[in-house]
Amino acid sequence: MPKCVFIDNGITVGPDGLVRPCCHIQYNDDWLVHISDFDWDNSFPDLKIKMENGWAEECNACRLDEIKNGNSPRTRYEQFAIEGSSKTIFDLKITNTCNLSCRMCTPSQSSTWDKIIKANPDVDLEKHSDRLHPVEKGRSWHSDNLDTIKERFSNVKRLKFTGGEPFLVKQTKQICLNTIDTGASKDTALYFITNGQVFLEDDWFDIFKNFKTVDIDISVDGIGSRYEYIRPGSKWSGIEEFIDRLKSKKSENVDISVTYLPQTLNAGVYHETAQWAKKIDITIHNETDWQLLEPYYMNYSSLHPKLRERLGITTDIPYVEENFKKLVDFMKDLDRIYGTDMRQECPELFDE
Repeated sequence: MPKCVFIDNGITVGPDGLVRPCCHIQYNDDWLVHISDFDWDNSFPDLKIKMENGWAEECNACRLDEIKNGNSPRTRYEQFAIEGSSKTIFDLKITNTCNLSCRMCTPSQSSTWDKIIKANPDVDLEKHSDRLHPVEKGRSWHSDNLDTIKERFSNVKRLKFTGGEPFLVKQTKQICLNTIDTGASKDTALYFITNGQVFLEDDWFDIFKNFKTVDIDISVDGIGSRYEYIRPGSKWSGIEEFIDRLKSKKSENVDISVTYLPQTLNAGVYHETAQWAKKIDITIHNETDWQLLEPYYMNYSSLHPKLRERLGITTDIPYVEENFKKLVDFMKDLDRIYGTDMRQECPELFDE
């Protein structure tokens, strides 16, 4: 039966404080728990039983990845495993603080999205998704639980920060400094997923030097105006400046890459995005097997078969015409807010 390092050794904490073993797993209310109630010595017991008897349905993404590609996050993270329930893999989404309101995101993951919804009560965004509702209270669990997390860092091997935007969250730096102070950083792989729109002060580069490895993964879903359309509030020039600064200041243990999240809005611009990444000598991850899941009508289910063929896109997701209509309707409301035009920015989606 498949043994997964994440069940015993992994913990992912969302901005809402809810705990999962990893970020790849599908939510299940049967075992979701808040960090304040988490049993560190017997984590995810229901999920463990399922995996002892075969693949858990929540883990289907890894199962399919292994069938198709021979590996998955489950197998790639085995290097961080140790015996017992001690946590070695931490994925911390400390708050929903973010400076962007990406079209595929939600208020629970972005404070700017929350502000957009509250500032536009005349636009009914909740009709598009039950995840598009204002956040009544700030999304953060660190006030009462951050010290508990730090106490569990004795065996940390991989420390990941996402968001929100991790470089806007002051606790991100505090945790990194704490890891250095304990001496654990020299054996720790540090990993960030960032939108690349935050200027990194010089002290960050001093911090990076103390870790075994540092991976900085920048979310880039297209280039130029297409990137700015998908990620409102961003500037393409900001990405270029962010990467230039990283390259000029980084030490040998730092690796820079970009991740391109496949979805209908960027289906037509992958090749030019890949060419840009090649030109500046940066690896681009095109995670076709881990493409956008929510909102479901923004993934390839809304990408017409003729356009798939023209663009050379293969996917197991069937085309649903109604989903394209939902995508257009959603973008129309967002275009109204941002003063943009989907037809102008994504003309390939409307070709006859």
